[in-house]
Amino acid sequence: MEAKHTTPLKAIRLKCLDCCGGSPKEVKLCTAENCSLHPFRFGKNPKRAGSGGNGRFGAENSGSIRDQPENLQQEG
Repeated sequence: MEAKHTTPLKAIRLKCLDCCGGSPKEVKLCTAENCSLHPFRFGKNPKRAGSGGNGRFGAENSGSIRDQPENLQQEG
């Protein structure tokens, strides 16, 4: 029989669900901000926001980097 592997983030999510009685709503409403797992309770790493190819990364920055004011060369 093959053992299933759980990622650390999924394990944290499962622990948070266990701590909150199995209720995803209670995980969302969790007030235990001193818990070291609190930032990871949704099963996501908050320091990697925008990563992962979810299609939203860069959507608000659809213009070219050359169009940014600090990258425009002054003429004259």
